[in-house]
Amino acid sequence: MKHLIAALATCAVVISTYGIGSASAATSGSAFGHRFAHHASLPSLPPPPPCTISWTGTSGTGLWTDGGNWDLGRAPGILDVVCIESGTMTPVVLKGGGDPVKVAALEISGMGHSLTIDSPDSLTISGMFGPSIVSSVVIGGSLVNEAPSALLLTGTGVITDSPPAAPGILSNFGTLQLDSAMCVSWGATLYNAGSLLLASDDMIWNCASGTGTLSNAPSGTISKTLSTGGASSIDLSFNNSGTVKSLAGELEITGSGTDTSALYTTSASGSVEFPTGTVRTFADGSNRIAGTGVVLDGAVLKGLDADDTLNIIGTLTWISGAFSGPGALSVAGFLKVTGSGTLGATLPVTNTGSLSVVTSGATVSLSGALSDPGKLTLCPTCELDVASLSLKKSSVTTLDIASTGAGAVTSGGTAALAGAIDAVDTGGFKPPKGKAFTILAAKTVSGRFADGTSNGYVLSYSSTGARLVAA
Repeated sequence: MKHLIAALATCAVVISTYGIGSASAATSGSAFGHRFAHHASLPSLPPPPPCTISWTGTSGTGLWTDGGNWDLGRAPGILDVVCIESGTMTPVVLKGGGDPVKVAALEISGMGHSLTIDSPDSLTISGMFGPSIVSSVVIGGSLVNEAPSALLLTGTGVITDSPPAAPGILSNFGTLQLDSAMCVSWGATLYNAGSLLLASDDMIWNCASGTGTLSNAPSGTISKTLSTGGASSIDLSFNNSGTVKSLAGELEITGSGTDTSALYTTSASGSVEFPTGTVRTFADGSNRIAGTGVVLDGAVLKGLDADDTLNIIGTLTWISGAFSGPGALSVAGFLKVTGSGTLGATLPVTNTGSLSVVTSGATVSLSGALSDPGKLTLCPTCELDVASLSLKKSSVTTLDIASTGAGAVTSGGTAALAGAIDAVDTGGFKPPKGKAFTILAAKTVSGRFADGTSNGYVLSYSSTGARLVAA
């Protein structure tokens, strides 16, 4: 466990669980030189309220409920702003299985100070008088944040070295800001039904034994708000029914889990990426990808049932990875394929927006049907292989042509043609008269494009294909 503690030198908060008598913890100095240091990542933070009760540790028990450990000779109450910043450095422990504890605000700062909430005890922060700042907390019971003004978690990490007595949980119904990494281990849960702000290039991860879980409720929003050029990551089991967005820098979703009516989105300066090793399962028809910076880079996105749909209403860049059935993919925005080699989707795709393959030599293989009343663009020598193709009157098919060849569609099933076709010479290429380019090969072909010619090319059809011939 010592090597794990050393690895967590920058970890802000560890959510884990254990029986107090059987666990050990380690802390190091806090970055706080004075009470409530300035946080540039949240400039709108209101001024903190003054302490109404402070830890002294005088009785030597280390217990929150022991009035002899507090300067007022009593344990904190519902209207108190609780400060643990001086006195003995013994970790403060909330234990005993009594009534749930609720306070107005909490500050933990200063070298060696931390709070442990033992199972099954519970601490709730109401935030009624202003924000709270906590440098180190170990949760074996329950910590509930209701503060709309913000609960900031910053400082050093604590980690246990024994199995939990019961899973711990941190529940956020207000605003929770992470200024560095957070470890969720030993079966613990971070539950977000409010606003969770990732204000650093760090991670939420399972750093010890057991599987931790991040659960984002329908009312929850997880936002990456600050970047210094690196990336943040959600690297643990992650179930999302709310919103995930990056407003600055890269946010990697490296944890697998289920998306239910989830939204992933970005600002112009942010990105959300699904890398290799991640499997996300969309479990209904209301999962959406919006913004301009969402990237599929090695992950598998799949449906749970046949009626589950992933809806692209913004831009999704597809570098590698796969879409997997059951379920369906709906493109009302822009699906941009920039990967090389063969990229696969085993579910049906409906494109009412724009589907573009931009890397020469790439093959996109759709073993499901492609219904395409939108815009389809294929670069030179790009190939789109589909189970079947159904174009509509509103369809616009753009095929780029170079000396190496033209973009083309292949199908082992039927291809129903309609709509406009646009042949575009690229790189100054001018084909000789009579030069033919195969643009469609299928088992059977029905229908025709609306125009018989396009930009100096004549369309030629057979029962199993179509060609563009330079006029």
